[in-house]
Amino acid sequence: MKRRTSLAAVTALMVAAAAPSLAQEVSLRMSVNDRPDGHTAIMAKDMADGVARRTNGALKIEVFPNHTLAGGNFKTEIELARSGGIDMAMNSTIIFGLFIDRKFDVFSLPFMIPDHQVFGKVVDGPMGTKLEEWLAQAGLTSIGMGINGFRQLTNSKRPIRTVDDIKGLKFRVAGTEVFLSAFKRMGADAVTMNAQEMLQAMATGVVDGQENPYVSILAFRMFEVQKHVTAWNYVVDPMIMYANTRKFRSLKPEWQQIMREEGKRAALAARARAEKDDLAAIEELKAKGMTITVPTPEAITQFQKTFEPLYTEFESRIGKENIELLRSEVARAKRELGRS
Repeated sequence: MKRRTSLAAVTALMVAAAAPSLAQEVSLRMSVNDRPDGHTAIMAKDMADGVARRTNGALKIEVFPNHTLAGGNFKTEIELARSGGIDMAMNSTIIFGLFIDRKFDVFSLPFMIPDHQVFGKVVDGPMGTKLEEWLAQAGLTSIGMGINGFRQLTNSKRPIRTVDDIKGLKFRVAGTEVFLSAFKRMGADAVTMNAQEMLQAMATGVVDGQENPYVSILAFRMFEVQKHVTAWNYVVDPMIMYANTRKFRSLKPEWQQIMREEGKRAALAARARAEKDDLAAIEELKAKGMTITVPTPEAITQFQKTFEPLYTEFESRIGKENIELLRSEVARAKRELGRS
């Protein structure tokens, strides 16, 4: 009888010891606005896999592509993430500028960041810290900063090499007022609409062209309704992975650290992949029948001069100090890369 009691006691102790481990298993849901094989979805899944591996499956992050948790709506996605209805998400600074704070629009100013290498150094420095601070003020914690690519121009009418070539054309642009004003300053008409409306508008000739990263040009099969691509890298499209701060802080400190480390690792991998994919996309678009026009350095200077009043126009909304910080960080990055 005594032996049976001892066995029962040992069993009870083993169950009790195991219970906290089981109770600590946590699942998080992350919303991304990308198809399953897109840049942001791959980055999110990479990060989630790393977290699961390092926590032995105790912390699981399930990635939901195509806005499914937010009904396909950017504003809803942001609101749910801030309220805790969604644990994690990933969005562009364009979306943050629309629904959180206009300061994020500093990354929507044309021709501030020239390429992938400069972008990486900029977001890994003081400018990236600023982005983290702005998100924190909205109750969100940055986990990793990736990129969707640089936004290029497509149209169905003619090759665009200079500002004069754009005049008189009508373009669909992303919803930020910065883009609307930028295209109007070039003498073009600009409108905003969702992706499905955009495709229909291009097919019917309601608009002549649009601006998007290479990955989106391919994903939306724009080569079926557009002939010309202008490779001008006029605006970078940063993608920030983030968590609801209350949810994030409710996790064990070691898990928080793992999430940050895996987020950074996945972001670095995503940036390298995006740069490689941009080069591959150019060749694929050529094979699909699109012409690729690269403006000369002199033409880019002309575009930049056209946009100079734009920086003053949005200075009060974005903050002069934020524009100056981005400029100084770009200059620093170029020096470190051995450029003038």
